[in-house]
Amino acid sequence: MQPEAPIEWKRLHILQKVTALITRSDLTGPELLVFRHPQAGVQLPAGTVELGEKITDAVLREVQEETGLTNVVVSNYLGSESRQLPDDWRLLLQLSKLFDAPAFDASSLDFTLTRGSWVRIIGEEKDGNRGRYMHVCYEEWDLNQTPPQLNLSVSGWLRSSVLTRQLERHFFHLTPTGPTAENWSVFVDNHTFQLYWTPLNPKPQLVQGQQEWLDAYYDKLLNLL
Repeated sequence: MQPEAPIEWKRLHILQKVTALITRSDLTGPELLVFRHPQAGVQLPAGTVELGEKITDAVLREVQEETGLTNVVVSNYLGSESRQLPDDWRLLLQLSKLFDAPAFDASSLDFTLTRGSWVRIIGEEKDGNRGRYMHVCYEEWDLNQTPPQLNLSVSGWLRSSVLTRQLERHFFHLTPTGPTAENWSVFVDNHTFQLYWTPLNPKPQLVQGQQEWLDAYYDKLLNLL
């Protein structure tokens, strides 16, 4: 079945993300491909759509980057969800360096945030008629610890024009076109992802947030298999 992909978004202030639910079948039933992140629990392949990139191209790229698989095809478009982030959270629309002050001539800090990064808003100021700036905090947490452990916290200033509260996430069902290993590892963004197939029944348990994605599309996915 061809994916029922929607019309591509033209509004650049909406950040688009994609999530891949990759399945295969063996003698015991359908299985779902997941990976264990060394700091962020069990996850599905997912990521941010680049500027000008089609969402179907984005999901295939993210799958290749996070799983190493190239022998997969998009089988179904499962749907999408739109949300507006709380007022104290933003997403990066483009690669941006943090600045040391809310000013046009401020110096950049030695820290760069990528498109799609989440930041918490600490405050905001205007630089006269030159624009508005947000004081932000970027954090990385180890979610495999109980309670979660803060590993990195960096704060600085960003132009408000590179930030958004609008998020659109697209969900796709993909299938491999050939045999795959039972488990393997991929080195991504200075982390090693441990990939493996897990039975779809009972429902797999994922990290908080992603579990809600699976819950939302679980029955629809099973009906397609």
